[in-house]
Amino acid sequence: MAFYHGIQVQEKQTRVVAPVQVDSAVQVVVGLAPINMGSAVDPLVPQVAYSYEEAVAKMGMSDNHLSYTICESIKLSFATYNVAPLVMINVLDPTKHKQSKTTVSVSMLEGRAELPEEGVLLPSVQLTQSEQALAEGTDYSISFTGSGKALIERIEGGKITEQTATLKATYNVLDPESVTEDDIVAGVQKIREVYPRFGIVPGTLIVPGFSGKPKVYNAMTAKTQNLNGAFRYHCLVDLDTETVTSYDKAAAEKNKNGFTHENSSLFYPMVKVGDEIYHFSAIAGALIADTDYKNEGIPYVSLSNRPLKITGLCLKDGSEVVLDMEQGNALNKDGINTAINMNGWRAWGNRTACYPGNTDIKDCFIPCRRMYNWWANQFILSYFSKVDNPLNKRLIESIVDSENIKGNSWKQRYQAAEAKMVFEAEDNPETDLINGIVRVRMLFSPYPPAEQIWATVEYDTNALQTALV
Repeated sequence: MAFYHGIQVQEKQTRVVAPVQVDSAVQVVVGLAPINMGSAVDPLVPQVAYSYEEAVAKMGMSDNHLSYTICESIKLSFATYNVAPLVMINVLDPTKHKQSKTTVSVSMLEGRAELPEEGVLLPSVQLTQSEQALAEGTDYSISFTGSGKALIERIEGGKITEQTATLKATYNVLDPESVTEDDIVAGVQKIREVYPRFGIVPGTLIVPGFSGKPKVYNAMTAKTQNLNGAFRYHCLVDLDTETVTSYDKAAAEKNKNGFTHENSSLFYPMVKVGDEIYHFSAIAGALIADTDYKNEGIPYVSLSNRPLKITGLCLKDGSEVVLDMEQGNALNKDGINTAINMNGWRAWGNRTACYPGNTDIKDCFIPCRRMYNWWANQFILSYFSKVDNPLNKRLIESIVDSENIKGNSWKQRYQAAEAKMVFEAEDNPETDLINGIVRVRMLFSPYPPAEQIWATVEYDTNALQTALV
């Protein structure tokens, strides 16, 4: 040792690793957006937004959100529940999903006129007056109104000399109806791009308007246990209300289509907010994120019996659906979640789609299933940096001790009945260790929701006698 004279302080690396915070309820919505109004350079690339303004700037906004389904999640997440972030995967391709409009007559009033359709692709607009071509920026300007219509405005000094001129227009418009299930499936598969692009682990996957299709459902659930070779997520799925027009037909639709994956939750019917109709999955995703936020970001509380910001239930055609608790329970017993009006509108149902065929507590209760996904994801992110480190006792202790500190805090706050990690010799034979394989065991017991609370009432005759004698 080199000669030293004096005093020093040395620091030792902390053995307990600080966890990486995983947002348990990041919503990934796959669907259609009015991208003609958005700023995304490539509208088919996944986008992330942390505010309503950012989401609208990137993807556009339309009141016709049953056609432009991404707008449902934008409104409900940011304007209704104020939760973020939201990852948006648009499948509406302006180079493919479009219609051509030719020689449309446009009458100007006070130098202004609107094209009649929503979804106009502005670069495609060509205007003429009396067979004479007009130039944007010289003869007219074009922009979007708040309702999503293309607004043409006369420029003083240009070729449009009259405030009430009649023009002829040729242009292309988006065609949401031409989007196919295969387009949606291709969009769903882009969920694998979310973490590499944004460093965000998906919590819930939503595909409003299409998730009730078996091909789409199967694509949604295909990677729920192994996204990017590592992560887990949960799918929120709508039963098709055009097919299921009554609650008593819902179970048959579920069973016919094989909607029984443990990492999916089914919802029926659709919901109303004032005069607007939304798919249930879109508001369920926002409610789940809001519930997690109110519980320290830990998904141990069920969405069931949480206040739901709706004004009613309906089918896609707007027909009112009225369900009481008994009818809601009839859906719940088949693993289908809904809403009831009991001291205000509330989400109603705790079960994943695997119920009643699978009654394993970790699979059949939504909060338990999501807790398992959440712990798995945060474990992977917290200790990925440890992969390829020397396999020694210090490595094992740093992982086990860190997880047990977190697990004890969850137990103390009644967020889990047990959350413990152990390293057992029997799980780690010499043949594994010499090949660089180490195994730890996670003992995890999230609390199930108190789905039934019973009280027994009995007449106390002794009290009556005491009162009277």
